[in-house]
Amino acid sequence: MAASASGVEMIAISMDGKVHRVYQGLSGTFAGLSYCCVDKRMLPGFFEKDLVAEAALKDRKLSLSLSGHLSRSELLEILETALLNMVAFPLPGSKADFFIEAKSNK
Repeated sequence: MAASASGVEMIAISMDGKVHRVYQGLSGTFAGLSYCCVDKRMLPGFFEKDLVAEAALKDRKLSLSLSGHLSRSELLEILETALLNMVAFPLPGSKADFFIEAKSNK
């Protein structure tokens, strides 16, 4: 993953191939979040055991499956909280550098 020349990166949350929200964080935010999900099987700020059912990183996309029967709005709320805990903030209308493809593991 290459760092952005501006020192910031845009991270999109997508579900079913559609972008729902875009966040701006400092360079390394996506790498930090990916490490938490893939290597540690956790989301920043959440302590529920086994919340992260599956996580895989390929290029600039983190495929993330969360445990439970979560609605789209619940998934967005959880991921927004995790990104805010990683100091990434909503920036609507921006083009994403990285993607989080989220789903509920039903």
